Amino acid sequence: MLEYFVTDILKIEDIQSRQTITSCLHIKSFSKNDILLQEGRPIADILFLLDGIIRGYYYDESGKEYTDCIADKPFIPLLSINGLEEKSSLSFQAITDGQVFTISHTLSKKLLRDIPEVRRFYLQCLDDSLKLHSNIKRMLYSNTTKERYLWFLKTYPNLIDTMKHRHIASFLGMTPVSLSRIRSQIKKQQSK
Repeated sequence: MLEYFVTDILKIEDIQSRQTITSCLHIKSFSKNDILLQEGRPIADILFLLDGIIRGYYYDESGKEYTDCIADKPFIPLLSINGLEEKSSLSFQAITDGQVFTISHTLSKKLLRDIPEVRRFYLQCLDDSLKLHSNIKRMLYSNTTKERYLWFLKTYPNLIDTMKHRHIASFLGMTPVSLSRIRSQIKKQQSK
């Protein structure tokens, strides 16, 4: 899996660069509910999802929790808005068991500086993340609660029974009561 990431995702052609990067990557397993990175804590390692489902979340000033993002596809970097800064602005929690591969924060900065393909991949990740977050925010602001829920079912078809509904409601910008009401309305409509 690491070799695939280095050759097919990063598209590293130089043998020495491949070996350097591969030697820096480590696979780490996680269990459901594990906290992989905590908001406000120093970032020791950069994490890339291999398999499993992760949610990113944060707390506001009053202590209310908000689900900001969901990672459910391989090779997604688990980075907060701060990118490669020293402290994370999000916490990342495992929704399911799975695996990530890690690279030390310090080594990742060196690889970004020294290997153009790594820099290109990082910029592509930033661009993809910005587009995804922008599309999600636009969807949240321009759709009804029912439309948001239907979008969630279409975008994340297997997560409705995997994630806690309060986390889904938070991600969709609604209360758990609103989510429950919408789910009930849709079930009634489907049973007619």
